[in-house]
Amino acid sequence: MFLLDLLGFSLDEKFKVYFSCTSYFYFKNGHQTVFLI
Repeated sequence: MFLLDLLGFSLDEKFKVYFSCTSYFYFKNGHQTVFLI
């Protein structure tokens, strides 16, 4: 997530991006590990 910090994303924006990414990979890969950091 530090890359988003460098881009100046706010905490709320980082959460939205992270949630969107994890949701995408969850539905794409089924029940594989979602909480990748």
